[in-house]
Amino acid sequence: MENANNRPRKQIQSQNARRNLYAKQLYAVEVLRAVAFPSITAFVIWAAYSFYLIQSLTTDIHQMQKTMVNMHTKVQVNLDVLTKQIETSKNNMTEMVQAADTINHHVHNIHNNLHSMASTAQQMDASTQNMTLSVYNMQQGIGNINKHIPIFPP
Repeated sequence: MENANNRPRKQIQSQNARRNLYAKQLYAVEVLRAVAFPSITAFVIWAAYSFYLIQSLTTDIHQMQKTMVNMHTKVQVNLDVLTKQIETSKNNMTEMVQAADTINHHVHNIHNNLHSMASTAQQMDASTQNMTLSVYNMQQGIGNINKHIPIFPP
């Protein structure tokens, strides 16, 4: 009977052990619920937000690509216009250089002509001085002749 007494006691201890194990498992499940569900919820929110960010990023990159293509086209058009304007400016500058060379040639000719005219003017001055001296000498000679010619009354 002693064995029979021990059996209910062991059953009670076994039941107590099962209740303790059940309580521990229940506590563990509650802890998991307190930690796991908010973590899973946070992960789902994080995943949705990450999807939104990636979607926004790809949309922005697509818009940027369109803008870059449009900008490239406009820059190319502007560069073509700028190239034509620079070429026109180059042609105008070439014409200006040619005109300046022509002006320089004309100024050189004018300088030579003025130098020739100055030489001619100096020769004219020397000739005029010679003529003046000759006239003076003639005047002196005529004066001497006049002194030797008697004056007759009228």
